[in-house]
Amino acid sequence: EMDPKRAAQIERQLVLLSGASISTIHKFCIRVLQRHFEAIDLDPEFRIGNEQELALLRQDVIEQLFEEEYDKGTASFLQFVDDYGDDRGDDDLYALVERVYAFSLSQPFPDDWLDAQAAAFDLGADAKLSDTVWYPIVLDDIRLQLQSIEDSMTTLVDDVEASGADAYPASFRKDLAGLRAVRAAARADDWDQMAAAFAAMKFGRLSGKESVLGKEEREAFQKRRNAIKEQFQTLEKHYFSVTQDEFLDGLRQVAPDMHELVRLTKAFREAFRQAKKERGIVDFSDLEHFALAVLLDRETRERERRIAPSDVALSLQ
Repeated sequence: EMDPKRAAQIERQLVLLSGASISTIHKFCIRVLQRHFEAIDLDPEFRIGNEQELALLRQDVIEQLFEEEYDKGTASFLQFVDDYGDDRGDDDLYALVERVYAFSLSQPFPDDWLDAQAAAFDLGADAKLSDTVWYPIVLDDIRLQLQSIEDSMTTLVDDVEASGADAYPASFRKDLAGLRAVRAAARADDWDQMAAAFAAMKFGRLSGKESVLGKEEREAFQKRRNAIKEQFQTLEKHYFSVTQDEFLDGLRQVAPDMHELVRLTKAFREAFRQAKKERGIVDFSDLEHFALAVLLDRETRERERRIAPSDVALSLQ
């Protein structure tokens, strides 16, 4: 039997359904902001800027931001420019900041997301790759690729055995056994063990004594084996060309630049926001984030780090 309080809530919603306003997310955001613009200090006469207008403004803002940063000449900024810029100008740096800015807007709380990206590079002296946010993604990729390689090798073994070859099957079965050992190491979830397994995997020379297969058949099997070998070696080079400690040291070296990139992205976001505010314009991302700011209880989030609806949000239920 349904809880009486829950039943009453459902009944109320059914009554309100006939008068519900159904629209796109941006129409909903506009309606919220038009009614509650004072909650976030928004110009009540705001309008949505067109793409060309926003693009030109964005370019002006990023150029002004970098000009100001060059005037300050902080060591962290100049190092960032030296590491990621080039002699042709700052266009690549502009694009980098704007890409990070644009991606951050896909998050409900862009600043929190940006801070987390920079913090991911702050690795202690005792850190391991398994402590990083990227490790599960890397491990999944390695495992998926190894499975694909093993599946291809298994099919090759089946095909060469079915062909009646007398020398190749033993070589191919040895390759397959080696690949299975590497997959077993990947399942163990130990980076150094995986690295050792990859290093130990060797594709031996094929026997020149194959007498059953004709030249075309031998070449076809060799080509398939070489493709599998190349796929494995590419995977090994991609992830295991350096040691775990070297990998971690590289991440630590990048950390200052990542913090600077986050700082520049936040500065660009604020400068762009201010420039739009002065012109009374917003973009679609503004609609979403401004509406979210109206609908969330800011004090609860800042004090308790949890999401709670504002009085405005509760009134819309």
